[in-house]
Amino acid sequence: MRKLLVLFFCLPNLAFSQTWWSQNINEEGSGLPNYEHYMPTSTCGEIIHYSNYSVSFCEEYRLSEWSIYYKDSLSDVGKFGGNSRRGLSFKRDPRLKGRDADNGSYYKNPYDRAHLVPAADMSNDYQSLKETFFYTNSTSQHYSFNRGAMKKLESKIRRWTTELGTVAIITGWVVEDDIDKYIWVGSPSIPVPNYYYKVFIDIRK
Repeated sequence: MRKLLVLFFCLPNLAFSQTWWSQNINEEGSGLPNYEHYMPTSTCGEIIHYSNYSVSFCEEYRLSEWSIYYKDSLSDVGKFGGNSRRGLSFKRDPRLKGRDADNGSYYKNPYDRAHLVPAADMSNDYQSLKETFFYTNSTSQHYSFNRGAMKKLESKIRRWTTELGTVAIITGWVVEDDIDKYIWVGSPSIPVPNYYYKVFIDIRK
């Protein structure tokens, strides 16, 4: 039986402001077998595929609205090995020709460069680990949220996965119709999402 867990984060705007590896390789070089069964709708219309995860990139916001990936035995990562992230830092995806965020988007503001796909979840593969540090895999989260509730949730998901086996994990934020509802920060400017969600799917048959 498949199990689905959807978690929403709704935090005050001023205080904390904040949704595969197989032979089925697509043109971009990524292979996430059958992930189309779980992928959310892309409201921005541009799906970017990396080695082991995909995002829906929104050029209007310079951010991705969601990420999706498969993972298993997440609790082993970071405790019993895996590649070090030492020396890695966020950088722009060279394929996007300057349309995503950059260091200036986070300069002198209280918002973290928060991963959509946690780096720890990709540390068993160095290429995938490096790809989690593309700005297309980041969103602006208040540091207390990114290093607090979201970090705790990601740790819980790693523990739950040891019981469930392979899961699909979707992380994203709610794209609102009125862009004036966002706080915009940095240069180039990016919005601070008001609501985040995670979808955690047990995909066992």
